[in-house]
Amino acid sequence: MSKKILALILSIVMILACLSGCSRTQPSDTTEQPSNSDPQQTTKTTTEPSTSSGDPTVITIWDGNAHQKAFLTERIAAWNESIGKRLNVQIEYVFQDGMSDKLTVAYETGTEPDIFYELNYNARVQRNEVCAMEDIPGTEAIIEKYGPYGIPTQTIIGGKTYSVYSTTTTYGMVYNRDMFRAAGLVDENGEPTPPETWDEYVEYCRTLTNPAKKEYGIIIDGKDSWWYGNYIGYEASTTDGFNNSWNMHTGKYDYTTAIKLMKMYMQIKAEGLYYPGMEGLNDDTCRALFGVGGIGMKPAASYDFAVYTTQFPASIDWGVFETPTYDAQNRQGHRMSPSGAWAVSAKAGEAKTEAVAAVLNFLYSDEVIIDSYKQGVNIPIDASLTEGVELPEGMENWKAFAELVNSSVVYPISHGVDLEGGPSASVLFREQIWPNNLTDEQIDEITADLDDRYNKGTQVYKEEHPEFDPANVIFPDFDASVR
Repeated sequence: MSKKILALILSIVMILACLSGCSRTQPSDTTEQPSNSDPQQTTKTTTEPSTSSGDPTVITIWDGNAHQKAFLTERIAAWNESIGKRLNVQIEYVFQDGMSDKLTVAYETGTEPDIFYELNYNARVQRNEVCAMEDIPGTEAIIEKYGPYGIPTQTIIGGKTYSVYSTTTTYGMVYNRDMFRAAGLVDENGEPTPPETWDEYVEYCRTLTNPAKKEYGIIIDGKDSWWYGNYIGYEASTTDGFNNSWNMHTGKYDYTTAIKLMKMYMQIKAEGLYYPGMEGLNDDTCRALFGVGGIGMKPAASYDFAVYTTQFPASIDWGVFETPTYDAQNRQGHRMSPSGAWAVSAKAGEAKTEAVAAVLNFLYSDEVIIDSYKQGVNIPIDASLTEGVELPEGMENWKAFAELVNSSVVYPISHGVDLEGGPSASVLFREQIWPNNLTDEQIDEITADLDDRYNKGTQVYKEEHPEFDPANVIFPDFDASVR
């Protein structure tokens, strides 16, 4: 072979090597992400892959949350045209109704999305379908900020973080400010003053109830089976600091506070302080009736803001207040439901690592989360993100729901129970205590073995589920106090 030919071959090899190197994504640096928001609302740091030539890396996102579809569609389009173009990364956002089933099929056919949204990733982690965030360089700041809100067996599994919650649903009560003023339940400035304790709550019901005017203290959804949890199970947490009577400090169920609330609701029923005919009312009907007036108070969640402003526009002046407690000086956090949990498929975590990190930093950025709050889409789980944020006129109650984060807690999950066919606390109340108008003494009698049955049920559950680790539900040092 002549020297000229050999030199030509070597030149071609070098050119091909250079072209191959240019097509690879270069190591990333930690840089500040440009933002059109106020400086204090900008994500501090985000990891971005360097710009590369060729076709963009496409990151497919599946989301089943209809309430944020329009918001994310708009924000993603803007990101694709700005940061995405610079990084040569493009997001393809797909709204999926019936997400869980479609996701399962997608994994079976190898067509799973790169990033998706669910609330419990345990089963998918066990099937090696999800990539731990610790294995994705560039997500360290996300884990540090939102990791503390994680829940073992749901987002934290085997000591690794598979997703983090960034937003939340809060729970409290709504009240008719017009009725409060008319009843004199106001401060020295004439402003309505909601009750702080359950004893005050009952007194307020008495003051607000006037059957002759078709006015009642509260309205109760008696048609939906879940109402026990919302009206008693979770309301008890503001007093005992447990998750639906599960004492995560001792590893035992304790229904003391829940039984006390059962008696309170029976007192309200006995005195006729609630809207009549509750057995035939579902939550939508209760919402509509509250919005037109004549109902003093009603349990509510932050998603009810849209209900009372769009679905059933309220014709009354209404407000939001904290769920009462039995001890106002020792309030425990009300349960809140965390959300905003994005996860990365195992395949994307390995093959598109840097692009995935860039997209996660966008989804979890302060700018996106604060903007979603401003538009009434999501409430940040980090209460500091709402401080000093000005909302448009008419969103005062949205702000009030967001402020409930300060008196709310993400509770560990409760222990699994097998009651071996015996009635649950919910069934006991809905099917025996409430319809039979049981007295306090009768309630004590019928609930005397409730704790024992539930605690025995945890042992049965353990025997049936040898893989179950009690360490995921028992936290001796967990602190639910908010003041």
